[in-house]
Amino acid sequence: MSEPDAPIGENLARIRRARGHTQEELAHAAEVSVDVIARLEQGRKHTARWSTLSALAHALDVELSELVMTRTPLATPKENPALLNLRRALTDIGEMPWSGDFAENESTTSPLQLNETIQSAWFRYQSGEFALLAQLLPNLLADARRLGAPESLASVYHMAAGIAVTLGREDLALHAVEKALCCADGRALPQAASATFGSWVLLKQGRYGDAETVAVRQAEEIEPGFQKGTSEQLALFGHLLINASAAAVRANRGVRAAELLDVAAGAAMRLGADVCSQQSVFGPAVVAMTAVNNAVELGEMDTALQLASTMPKAPRVPATWAARCLLNIAYAAAESGNDVAAVDALWRSRTMAGEWMRYHPLGRAVVRDLLERVSRRTSPRLRTLAAELKVVP
Repeated sequence: MSEPDAPIGENLARIRRARGHTQEELAHAAEVSVDVIARLEQGRKHTARWSTLSALAHALDVELSELVMTRTPLATPKENPALLNLRRALTDIGEMPWSGDFAENESTTSPLQLNETIQSAWFRYQSGEFALLAQLLPNLLADARRLGAPESLASVYHMAAGIAVTLGREDLALHAVEKALCCADGRALPQAASATFGSWVLLKQGRYGDAETVAVRQAEEIEPGFQKGTSEQLALFGHLLINASAAAVRANRGVRAAELLDVAAGAAMRLGADVCSQQSVFGPAVVAMTAVNNAVELGEMDTALQLASTMPKAPRVPATWAARCLLNIAYAAAESGNDVAAVDALWRSRTMAGEWMRYHPLGRAVVRDLLERVSRRTSPRLRTLAAELKVVP
């Protein structure tokens, strides 16, 4: 399921030439420094702020994932069987009136067995074990459909959306979110849970205004009362605001991002401890991680590293969430010239969610930058990271 390593600069140069733009013309259209474009294309710079990459993608009229990831052709199942299984799970012709059900009748489980299986699948999802999950989802969906279990169905669709967007298949991810919304049947909290995934997918597409609007509107719909708010409401409310803040900062709206994060921090204080469920992930540690991520997006590396040094422990936060923050910490450390700290953060991210890390382009970009400055002989960990992420200096 992992995609081959490809520098952003190679994709940028290829798409720019296909559009018939010079570097200067693209710089003007994207309001980005021509030096940044030149350094990316020449391989002297291997990544950039998310807002910069988003502006370039918008100017080139491509999805953000087209710029930062390599697409694996899907001509045959052999090339990417896990991804094809995921696509089949979400667009199963067994749902069509002229087709029989793909799953065997005897594979149907009891409601209790289904719930236990989905709970186990969620643990693996939050640990980043996507290759295994992509194989399991078709049967999970078939059983949930037969049992007429809308909440179970929504949970599986959410996992499918998360896997699809991580692999750069945002349209497939939105399709999964739409199916999950149908399961909500107009109920506020299930709709809010789907909105956390929907806003995240829109964010990954570079549609930051849409992502913020979806998250904020849904948060307003479920905003908990001062005394009567349940922990489920608080967690969903806060999760949506985290997504909204991330969208705002990637649109270079730092003040708005800080405002949204402040409101989320208030909800986290009321919640008291981090919550990790099938519906939401939120709490004080999540707010602290988001502050670090936002500082990196704004180019404030010293601030990001200072905030990272004071982050609370996060035993309840999913491994993939913690690993994502560590990639940002690694990037900030590398940009600040602290290569030892950068390698340490990368290694911790690998330890927490090694499979997931292989799908994220930021890890490869930071490793590639470090390889130009740090000897593999003096850093066995960097050597291991480069081999696992298939990074060639």
